[in-house]
Amino acid sequence: MNKIFEINTDLLKKSKNLFLAGDNDFLYLFIKDKIKSIHPDSEIYIFDCSNKIELQEAIESLSNLTLFSNKKITILKNIDSISEKLINTFVEIFQNNLESENLILGVDNNFLSFDYRTKKNLLKSKNSITLSKNCQLIDISTPFESDMIRWISFFENEKNITISSKLKKDLVSIFGTNFHSIYNEITKISYLIESKIFSYDEWYQSISNSHKNKQLWEFNYAVLDKKLHDILLIGNSLYLQYGMNFIISSLFQIFEALFFNHLNDGTNVNPMHSSLKPNILKRVSLSHKNFEMLEIENALIALYEADKKQKQRRNLDDAEFVKLIVEIFSNE
Repeated sequence: MNKIFEINTDLLKKSKNLFLAGDNDFLYLFIKDKIKSIHPDSEIYIFDCSNKIELQEAIESLSNLTLFSNKKITILKNIDSISEKLINTFVEIFQNNLESENLILGVDNNFLSFDYRTKKNLLKSKNSITLSKNCQLIDISTPFESDMIRWISFFENEKNITISSKLKKDLVSIFGTNFHSIYNEITKISYLIESKIFSYDEWYQSISNSHKNKQLWEFNYAVLDKKLHDILLIGNSLYLQYGMNFIISSLFQIFEALFFNHLNDGTNVNPMHSSLKPNILKRVSLSHKNFEMLEIENALIALYEADKKQKQRRNLDDAEFVKLIVEIFSNE
């Protein structure tokens, strides 16, 4: 099973049957757009094989392909849903298509299994294994974060630009395995490089602030919805990047706003004096009933004690961060 970066344009041009396997929607859309650019004049038909009506339409459409038809690209989504009794029908369709000018693209969006001996991903579905035998098999699973540098290098070549190793590491550090965000960022960087106005320092400051604001927004919403798992996950990321003072300050602002909302039955008092964004203040008004007044008061006390430890120059580690969060939400 090949990764997308192991498939060149010539191979895509020559392939009659492609089989995409894996869970990543971005990579599916990426390869789909790539195929459209290679075959700009071809008609595209998409069928969902998990839908009985569309499955029958797909069989009729693929069975009626002739050498004299306009070139077609047929995408079969959820191909693993095809029943046992129809497997041979589609095996024959794939075999016959090898002699045509058309392209069939099968898609199995299930998670793949991993073979630790060969270090490769493998198909799980018996039907998909059978159907993929006459296809060029392409892995579109979400990779490990450690593999993302190689993907960024692939996108770098796609955009015909050069990105420094430091910038690549920054992209992985900020976005992890989020292909969509990384690809969009590389696209923006390519425009800046082509316009000769790219500055690493300005870019890093801008993207760091944007990422920080997005994480803080997600963290605030998790706190207001009392989603402990998300609070710990996002909060720990913020803690590692910006320190305990940042966490304490962010939580204090939220619980202070909740306190005044409780006192005034859901009304924000002096919103101009709050550094919280308007959308967060609005969410506070909607969420204040998720908290009892005693919970809010205990949270403010816990935050006061944590702040006092910080001012006494006692650095709080990961364990103290978790302890603080659990203490605040111990009534959950």
